[in-house]
Amino acid sequence: MRQYRFFIEEGSLNEAEPGSILALHDPDLAHQLSKVLRLQAGDQVTLLDNSGRACHCIIESLPQRASLQRKQAGAKPVRKQVEGANRAGQPEPLRFRIASVKDDCKAEGRLAEKTDLSRPKVLILLPVIKPARFEWALEKLTEVGVDIVQPTICNRSVHQDFNKADNESKFLRWHSIIKEAAEQCERNRLPILRPIKKMTQAIKDESESNSLDQLLLLHLSERSNAPDMVTALSALCNSKTCKSATLVVALGPEGGLDSSEVALLEMSGFSPVSLGQNILRAETAAIVAIATAAQTLTKMSKY
Repeated sequence: MRQYRFFIEEGSLNEAEPGSILALHDPDLAHQLSKVLRLQAGDQVTLLDNSGRACHCIIESLPQRASLQRKQAGAKPVRKQVEGANRAGQPEPLRFRIASVKDDCKAEGRLAEKTDLSRPKVLILLPVIKPARFEWALEKLTEVGVDIVQPTICNRSVHQDFNKADNESKFLRWHSIIKEAAEQCERNRLPILRPIKKMTQAIKDESESNSLDQLLLLHLSERSNAPDMVTALSALCNSKTCKSATLVVALGPEGGLDSSEVALLEMSGFSPVSLGQNILRAETAAIVAIATAAQTLTKMSKY
């Protein structure tokens, strides 16, 4: 039987120990457990707080109210980690008994899980394309192992102008998509989602915030004789200390990057890389590139 996994407020599991009770005031999670999944007391779930810690839990009790007040999008759930009376005006808390705790950091002294923390982080400069395709790319990039997503506006992007309200609305939706994908594919940490930036600004920010020795810089180049991803990564990792580095992959939207953006990338130290002779959609190219890079770096980090 499948065991459901849910991300909760960061830090909620800091003091979690087997046998302890965790009480959460989280209307969205309560709704999902009781109304959508129809789970009951005694059912088992896994809770994560984005620290790398995963707690295998048994549901002790669910709110009994017929209708659950769900929180507004983006609002943090209120948590309470000790048993006690309900707060005035709040639904009854969700109660879980913690059965076991796993960490992805061996230094914590608990059972370590298999992770890819030893490989370089993987960051993608992902162009904002048509909404459905962009959201699908976010979901699949999460599944294949991206660590950081930097949405970018390129010179050939269809959507060029986003006001603050647009950005906040999109960010909340995109974060929700990433969270659900991470729960489904059994990741213990969420990829970092950054605010939208112009491609030129994102390139400059990456170059200025990190030493070039700590960056592996690649941009996708179609219709070229550029090396493939595996060859390019092998060459870069032979010349740098890979495990502490960050791989940055840049690509363009529909129509690709224009000549000024390519020139800026190469001037900033990005090397061209090819995904083959076929011309791929932007979202397909992003997923193929990150899946290949993550797998290659994981294998290389073992030697």
